[in-house]
Amino acid sequence: MSTKKDTEATPLTEEQLSQKEAELNEREDQLNAREEGLNQKETDLAELENSLLNAETETEEGSEIVPGEEFKIGKDKYKFKDSAPRTLNLGGSKLSQEEIVKDKDLLQKIVKTSHIEKIK
Repeated sequence: MSTKKDTEATPLTEEQLSQKEAELNEREDQLNAREEGLNQKETDLAELENSLLNAETETEEGSEIVPGEEFKIGKDKYKFKDSAPRTLNLGGSKLSQEEIVKDKDLLQKIVKTSHIEKIK
């Protein structure tokens, strides 16, 4: 037959209660710090979103779209998309499209990226 399990709670001592309270306070501090970090990230993202929206608006209102640089690899013709940035950060170096087009090895590495399109 089954035995009845002891279901009564054992009261904690004053020392155990104090230790539990300290653990909970420490956990609360950790969660508050994490929440503060998340709030800062949320603020940073909102600022970035606003700056990007402002940049898009400025581009639409004032400046012309500059066509991307064209280049060949073998018999195939490619170009930087018109929406591609004029300078790219590659391997820790900022290079213009013009500089990248002159480096055939670098072109081989980036030809499959979203900034490049094949020309027919």
